Amino acid sequence: MKIYDVIIIGGGPTGVALGIELGLNNVKTLILEKHEAPLLSPRAQFINARSMEFFSRWQIASSLKAKQLLPYDFPLQQVWCSLLNGKTYAVSRPNEQLNNQLSPERMIQIPLWLTEETLRTRLQSLPTVTFLKNQAVEDVSLDSNRVQITVKNNINQLETFHSRYLIACDGANSFTREKAGIAFDTLSPPQRVIHVMFASQELKKLITVEKGVLYYVLESARPGGIGIVDLARGLWHAQIRGNETADKIEDVNLHAILDEMVGFQFNKTIIQAHFWNMHIQLASHFSKENRIFLVGDSAHAFAPIGAFGLNTGLGDVVNLGWKLAAVIRHEASPLLLETYEKERRPVCLHNLLIAHKNADELVTLRKKHDPSKDPDGFRDALVNLASQINHSLGATMGYAYFDSPLTLIQKDQPNPTMNTATYIPTLAPGYFLPHCWIEEQTSIYSALSPTHWTLIICGKKEETLLEAAKKKFAAYGLPFKTLSIGEFYPANYIVIRPDWHIVWTGFKLHLPYLEEHLFNNLFTIPRRQMSKIHENL
Repeated sequence: MKIYDVIIIGGGPTGVALGIELGLNNVKTLILEKHEAPLLSPRAQFINARSMEFFSRWQIASSLKAKQLLPYDFPLQQVWCSLLNGKTYAVSRPNEQLNNQLSPERMIQIPLWLTEETLRTRLQSLPTVTFLKNQAVEDVSLDSNRVQITVKNNINQLETFHSRYLIACDGANSFTREKAGIAFDTLSPPQRVIHVMFASQELKKLITVEKGVLYYVLESARPGGIGIVDLARGLWHAQIRGNETADKIEDVNLHAILDEMVGFQFNKTIIQAHFWNMHIQLASHFSKENRIFLVGDSAHAFAPIGAFGLNTGLGDVVNLGWKLAAVIRHEASPLLLETYEKERRPVCLHNLLIAHKNADELVTLRKKHDPSKDPDGFRDALVNLASQINHSLGATMGYAYFDSPLTLIQKDQPNPTMNTATYIPTLAPGYFLPHCWIEEQTSIYSALSPTHWTLIICGKKEETLLEAAKKKFAAYGLPFKTLSIGEFYPANYIVIRPDWHIVWTGFKLHLPYLEEHLFNNLFTIPRRQMSKIHENL
């Protein structure tokens, strides 16, 4: 019998990223992927600064940046225009809010297949993770002891695997979610979109508006977005909305539609195209009986605006990975896994609503301000919308887990919430640890562990307290390290989880408080109870 601690269905970016998290924790993991190689798709091209911090956590940020296809000096900006040979209304730059004090990283643009390639290469160095391609999942069943997965393998034979936990990373049309009986709630009616990837060396020479990586073309009869994927190869992608009624994409004159969209005729080769019903959806639950978990697109489906989809999924990965490892290693009660949905679902809903609002306003803008009758109103509304879409650091870096047993907020501590646009670094429990430079060119993130709890000491050490803290974490069997830095934060002690979110902060290390409110809730399990939980797993 082939038994694993965790089986992940789906070897896309979130599935492989979760495999890396589990591999770093030495968890026996199997990833089942239905395709032979990453799909040639321009989706999810923008990796935001927080996700780049995750790539640094996995020690592959430099590798990912080295694979970028656009020249180093190509402007990472989005252009809002009438047509590609028309007027520029606004230019937005996703990185303009960032500086070296907020993050050591910046948003980058890179095709999804190169992101997947980078993640899969990292996976090869982790001996406890097995990656199998050409595996079509046929059935999923859950009993009191294990999850059973039946697949049709690469030689067209049925094969069965078993695991203690199953993770669905198989996309918005998740077979796993359906088998688990988890509803996928729709937050808005679907909208039909044509997605095209094409090659043209001529197009870049004919564009007269300001140079950018993505153009929102808004006065065409076919409004939509068009962007560059690979400048050297002349590779482009387009998302086009309209009232196309054809049943098959082969019946659509894509050349004419693209010409109509940009405002002029140009030479092109269609590489791939398909209809896509854009849904905005959220799973009613992120888990089934604390044994099957939904991650990434299987848990939430985004409108493709604002770069929320994959980046939100990577946040799911980092949240769930260390918790699974802690339970599998018998360091924590299975109740810890309930905090995954409790913490992540509100963040995902918040991001979905932001993306929905942006997409809806983009569609209705021309109705509210006809550019031929109200050009000034149209321009002003576009400038505001461009800023709204690209100024979202409060959402992408300022999310927090307040309502969680892992967040210890004391009565006298503020509980700040951030607006969508602005990120304000804070040591409030629940937030991701703010960045600081602990040495010249050395980010604190490079000194943190992706597998251990960390006690950060700012300033003078108190050796007696530190020794007591080490013994306390050891008594609960938790992987633990200390990190002494200068007085870079306005606190003496900060306790962070393995996903680098703050649990507690203060000027005096109060171990009885931590024990009463944290350890005794989720990390104290009598041996008899632990044996009963795990004896049949």
